[in-house]
Amino acid sequence: MATAVYPGSFDPVTKGHLDIIKRAAKINDHLIVAVLINSAKHPLFTVEERVAMLQECCKNIPNVTVEGFDGLTVEFAKKRHASVMVRGLRAVTDFENEIQLAQTNHALKIQAALFVPCSCPGGTTQKIPSYYFLSKNSLIWSFGTISDLKA
Repeated sequence: MATAVYPGSFDPVTKGHLDIIKRAAKINDHLIVAVLINSAKHPLFTVEERVAMLQECCKNIPNVTVEGFDGLTVEFAKKRHASVMVRGLRAVTDFENEIQLAQTNHALKIQAALFVPCSCPGGTTQKIPSYYFLSKNSLIWSFGTISDLKA
């Protein structure tokens, strides 16, 4: 087994993210949840808030650590001696983007990409995945404004 990195903005943290963390932690020695600091985006929560939320959510998973980072994900992974990059998939369009990233990362010495599809309620016999298209934009649309979500 290996050290894996699961990078993302996690803004906000969703049950889909937590599902991927739990599943990836089961098959890796160490999973680092890497919270991206992206100055080009306007996050709902600060990186410190996102790291704290994830640490709280992952406190009972002993092989998971959470860190904020700035810069290229592949450089972060190399510094942590990670050989696996974990990526969540919601739809075919996610796969198209992720496979390109995986091929680039492989050229930069990340040995493997672990693509984790969203979970299905009640096993694979269900047709609609439980965390299928939950995104920041859908949360804001559902609840109104960003300030409503932070409350």
